[in-house]
Amino acid sequence: MSEVPPKSSFDATPSVSSTVMIQSDNMSMQMTSNKLDGTNYFAWSQFVQLYVTGKGKLGYLTGEKIKPAISDLSFSTWVEENAMLMSWLLNSMTAVINASFLRLPTPHDIWDAVAQTYFTGNDASQIYELRRKAHETRQQGKSLASYFSALQTIWQELDFLNLYDMESAKDTATLKKRIETKRVYDFLASLDPGFNQIRVQVLAQDPTSNLRSTYAFVRREELRQTAMLANKESLFCTHCKGTKHTRETCFKLNGYPDWFRKKGEGSSRHKGGKTDSRAHTTTVHTPQPQYSLAQDLLTGTMIGLGRERDGLYYFGSELAR
Repeated sequence: MSEVPPKSSFDATPSVSSTVMIQSDNMSMQMTSNKLDGTNYFAWSQFVQLYVTGKGKLGYLTGEKIKPAISDLSFSTWVEENAMLMSWLLNSMTAVINASFLRLPTPHDIWDAVAQTYFTGNDASQIYELRRKAHETRQQGKSLASYFSALQTIWQELDFLNLYDMESAKDTATLKKRIETKRVYDFLASLDPGFNQIRVQVLAQDPTSNLRSTYAFVRREELRQTAMLANKESLFCTHCKGTKHTRETCFKLNGYPDWFRKKGEGSSRHKGGKTDSRAHTTTVHTPQPQYSLAQDLLTGTMIGLGRERDGLYYFGSELAR
């Protein structure tokens, strides 16, 4: 007798419970962590479109995926996918926002209603606010990536609101190039002072690099500065036991350079005007009285009679001259 092969432990046909679980997971799936809160429609709509397009379901948002007849074999599939897309949209909103769209029958209805509610078009006040934010955005110690991302977010929203509707494609390209060049200047202008030298190098280029190339150029400088700082932090001087330098560059061992002395003198002038009496002599001209009794400044002992003549004091026998 031939042996009956053992039944495989793997069943390619999904069970009813696993199918329900998969559908449940799809229903509760969150498209973006950037939930619609009434103030972020532009970013939210972009995330939603990307996600739904990637899932091959964009037709449900645009209305191209029409509800089939009940007798159609695809009707049940449409009902399931319609509900899934609705749940995706509602889950991508805050509880306060999604309550307004909960009763709408299709994803297309929800999508259009949200746009009508929160899309303001080319509203002048919104464009003004975005331009103001772009002008006031500074690096101020933030990482280069964080600073650049903040500017890019503002610029993309401005591009979304300002449609470049020109008759000539060449004119449109010229306008976009001018706008990008201006953004290069804005990006460079608000960098931290540590990038002053790299800023000069970028501005010296002719023609000016595009925005992405400029960012990449500045980023390489940021990486170089970070690497130098990391290397400096690990240095140790065996002479003075200080950090961030070695014995070969130790000022206490090799002498202080001129720039260090000047720096010290400059800081002393800002601290109550204190100066080193050994390095500076101050002459005070006192025209009155012409005769005075001089005393030793240390002991207070009288040392003679003095007379002022031509800005100088004369003592003792010098008075007769």
